Amino acid sequence: MNILALGSCRIHRPLRRLDDDGDIILLNRVDPCWFTHTASAALQSLKIICGHVPPPLHLRELVFETDDNRSVDFVAPSLVQKADVVIVEACTLKTTWIDKWEVNAHRFWHAQKNQDPRANHAITQFSTSKDLAEAICQISGISGKPVIAVNHIARTGDIAMDQSRESVTDALKEAMGFTPFFCFDTSIALNGFDTEIALVDHNHYRPTFEKTVGQELLAFAKAAIK
Repeated sequence: MNILALGSCRIHRPLRRLDDDGDIILLNRVDPCWFTHTASAALQSLKIICGHVPPPLHLRELVFETDDNRSVDFVAPSLVQKADVVIVEACTLKTTWIDKWEVNAHRFWHAQKNQDPRANHAITQFSTSKDLAEAICQISGISGKPVIAVNHIARTGDIAMDQSRESVTDALKEAMGFTPFFCFDTSIALNGFDTEIALVDHNHYRPTFEKTVGQELLAFAKAAIK
């Protein structure tokens, strides 16, 4: 299965494990890799990959979450054409924008901390279920491929944190009522595993657990698009 992944390390690393074993082809396993955390950022990345919009090089490290200054070919529409499915991570409803470009939350935090003047022009918004549906609908339309959305790590053992993340999952489920797509709930991968075995912290899987996540996601994808 050829997979185009638009998300963070939470989907890229498990899928890289499967790519290493020859179970899938992760089409955008590029160096440097840029990560996204929202459906709207995934759409933005897809538009850049397809050549629909030029990459915002003046915001390079804020948008692409990389300090790598090598020349990178961001535009690669052939990758999208080869995909069997597009996997999109949506782990937060909060979005931050500068000059009409969505910037990476981690990099924006550092920009604020370092008093980067670009951070002064940021606008913060919160996506609704209809916003999620619209972004995913556009991803499906541009790519011509089925879309699987993936939520944040659904179970961390922290009740307040888990309840907060449920709001994103609920929004994804509601969005499915507006546009057709599939939704992989990461609680499937965590079922039966203690959080100390699965997670290194509240935001990341342990390297030894990443293949388990990847296998569950692949099984879901195969069943969804058969």
